[in-house]
Amino acid sequence: MHDLPYTIPNVGTAHSHPSGSNRPSLEDLNHFSGYVSIIIAHPYEDETIGAYDRNGNMLEIKIVDSV
Repeated sequence: MHDLPYTIPNVGTAHSHPSGSNRPSLEDLNHFSGYVSIIIAHPYEDETIGAYDRNGNMLEIKIVDSV
């Protein structure tokens, strides 16, 4: 997060977890930025995407187009 410019507000962040779990870690929660954190886990498919608020509560998401 330290590389994000301070002049542009962000809605949230997205990153991957190679472990297979898309749950936010304590480190993820401590570095939360914006309103939502999207995490995709291995094997990196639609079913392994999770969205969370800053308290680690899962948010409902809808994927509208998948390639």
